[in-house]
Amino acid sequence: KFLYIGYAGRLNTTINEAACFIVNKAFSLCGTSFFYNNESFISYSNNLSDKVKSELNLSEKIILSTDAPYRETLSVLDFYKRKKATLIDMETASILAFFKQNNTEVACVLIASDLIESSWIPPKNIKLLRKRAKNIVCKTLSNPLIKKTFFSKLKHKLKTKLRDILAASTLYFSHDNNYFFIATYLNVLDIIKLQLKLNQVPVLYHSGDCTDTAFND
Repeated sequence: KFLYIGYAGRLNTTINEAACFIVNKAFSLCGTSFFYNNESFISYSNNLSDKVKSELNLSEKIILSTDAPYRETLSVLDFYKRKKATLIDMETASILAFFKQNNTEVACVLIASDLIESSWIPPKNIKLLRKRAKNIVCKTLSNPLIKKTFFSKLKHKLKTKLRDILAASTLYFSHDNNYFFIATYLNVLDIIKLQLKLNQVPVLYHSGDCTDTAFND
């Protein structure tokens, strides 16, 4: 089971900065995703994503993922906005494609940050974005239904204080060969290696985009 928390650009002003969404559908302009799903539109919902959406009261959005820097031309953006894409990032399509192919549960929570329309407008409140990401982690770990779904393989309680968990970039808990893994600053290839190494292990992932001290505030 895998929870991804990342940041996404806004494709219109109707979405507020720091708003949070669950994303189960993505248009892909990423090379990585096509190694796992040859479709340009990836849709993948599952028990974990449904639980996170319901328990955290998140609305759902469609995202455009591209790994080509500075190629978000107006014509490209207009094309996908007409297809109801409202967010843009570099990772989500590849994550959905990988976990769909492996029939593994994943929930992608995206936090709206910068604005991309006729020009690029950076986020106005980085601290708020960091706080929102931390709140998502806290709500996930404290929600009984999500915790039951997400940590179903753990037989012991996490004794480390939450603030100590959030201060760590990488942290392992082990008990009877069960692991809980919190990781930050991973790219898609790291995700793949992690899933292959820790097969069927609960993973909580936080994107490092524009949040170098997100877990140290």
